[in-house]
Amino acid sequence: MMKLLRELHNVKDLTLSEYILKALSGAPNMLGSQPHQLYNNLQTLKLRTCLTRGCLQSITYLLRISPRVESLSLQLFESPFDDRCRRGGFLDFDEVTYDSGIVGNNRESWLLLPCMIDHLKLAEIHGIRGCLNELKFLEFLLTNAIALEKLILTPCRYYSKQEVVKKFHEKLLTYPRASEDTNILFESN
Repeated sequence: MMKLLRELHNVKDLTLSEYILKALSGAPNMLGSQPHQLYNNLQTLKLRTCLTRGCLQSITYLLRISPRVESLSLQLFESPFDDRCRRGGFLDFDEVTYDSGIVGNNRESWLLLPCMIDHLKLAEIHGIRGCLNELKFLEFLLTNAIALEKLILTPCRYYSKQEVVKKFHEKLLTYPRASEDTNILFESN
């Protein structure tokens, strides 16, 4: 797996499926032992994935070793392993008290590692369901992407509960941002 990824070190655009991300996350020692800045030429990263803990770890790893990525596009799909998303596809806001800071208090250790994403200007995430892992990843992006200008979020086609959309958006607006110029846009599909 890592041999294949090393062979692609000069690419400017890279598209990976969930299978590559899952394989990468399945080898925890690989993530911590590889050289930094493996993809020095990479400018556009496109991923089709779910946001399970393992996939989140792989995505943040790829961002850490790709210092010049300017554009990130995620096409999300529902994971059969994420119970919170399986229940109708939406985060249950009664179950998770957002005012308590649950996302900030329960961050994974790999989300806490120092990481400045210096060149990312555009992040597009399609298929948002309102899952806790989505919020964790968005918090990671907002607090580390120092050049981020635009964050475009498109809910999945089943994401029609306006109350959920509103609470999700309100929570995002409370996160600190590494870039004061970041605009968060919720687009309908």
